Amino acid sequence: MMDAVMYGGIVGVILGCLEARQKSQDNAALRSRLDRKHPDYAAFDHASDTKRPDFAALRSEYDALRSEYAALRSGLDRKLDDNQPKPPPKN
Repeated sequence: MMDAVMYGGIVGVILGCLEARQKSQDNAALRSRLDRKHPDYAAFDHASDTKRPDFAALRSEYDALRSEYAALRSGLDRKLDDNQPKPPPKN
């Protein structure tokens, strides 16, 4: 009984490996077809494989832009407040 279970497990692993290999070959064929049809896709895909974004630099740039936006927004709000007509003084 244990032998049948063990052999069944081995056969399952072998079939899983064959299925994964076939899927890998299918993906490679699809990639090669896309590379031929769309050269831009190939350039983008290969560039994304080799260059990972620097998230720390992106975060600091984002923070700088947010602070610049906040400064511009407060300056605009101040300017709008200055341009509002003043109520006449009460006598």
